[in-house]
Amino acid sequence: MDTATVVHRETAPPAAPDPARPVRRHRTWRRTLRLLLAGALAAVLASMVVVVVHRWRALHAEPPVDPGRSAWALLDLATGELRTSAEAAETYTAESMIKVWIAADDLRRLAERRIRPHPDEIAALSAMIRDSDDHAAEVIYQRNGADAVVQRLISICGLTETTVRPGWWSLTRMSARDAARMGGCLADGRAAGPRWTKWVLEQMRRVRGEGYFGIVSALPAAQRDGLAIKNGWTLHVNEGRWAVNCLAVSDDWVLAVQTRYPAALGGLDHGGRTCAEVASRVLAARASGRPGTEAGADALGRIGGAR
Repeated sequence: MDTATVVHRETAPPAAPDPARPVRRHRTWRRTLRLLLAGALAAVLASMVVVVVHRWRALHAEPPVDPGRSAWALLDLATGELRTSAEAAETYTAESMIKVWIAADDLRRLAERRIRPHPDEIAALSAMIRDSDDHAAEVIYQRNGADAVVQRLISICGLTETTVRPGWWSLTRMSARDAARMGGCLADGRAAGPRWTKWVLEQMRRVRGEGYFGIVSALPAAQRDGLAIKNGWTLHVNEGRWAVNCLAVSDDWVLAVQTRYPAALGGLDHGGRTCAEVASRVLAARASGRPGTEAGADALGRIGGAR
């Protein structure tokens, strides 16, 4: 009978924990802490990226377009009714538009003293109106009292918003309403007097070259030769803005359009188009009997960059 060999194996007692080795739950706590810190850091970085992106967009975004501003006034020569845009009392620099007054004022004063102007002076006055001659305007302006020339314009023509800029005829501040009133003053003879009114208006009908633009372009070709105009325009380089004024005197009405706009929108041609567009709508509304309502006037006033 085989005798089974019984081997006694003793189970070794459990080893004592190694003090140098961390307990598993400590490892879990540290892993959780690392995850929390990583999440917080990611959130901070994400918010920083959002801020940077917003700032970059703000720095590189296209600036809002400044459309400029403009105003108009229409004077009915038969009734004296003055219809305007909402901004027609705001003042603009008159620029060369005021030259027609400088010429008319000179001729009226000479006639009052019964002095016949020299042919050279007549030629200079014609060039002042037809060709917008700055030198001729300055000579006549200074000779007739400089600021007193503009003061007479205000008093004789009954202007209400116009103000003098000492020593600068071109920087006289004038509203569209006052520009229309000045046109009415030319038409009825107060400006140049009975002897010279017809001559002044004829010179305005013969404007040529760079100064021939604006309101006249809104009329049918057959009517343009009979329209008396005097425009004014300057690029104010220090401001980067154009100032363009258009004045037209017909047998029935006077229309003044003034506009001021950033040079980025265009040159003188932009101002000329604005005057023509405003004139086209205002005169069409006049023909249909519509201008004069507050809403209609305001809408027309915004054409070409008003407000």
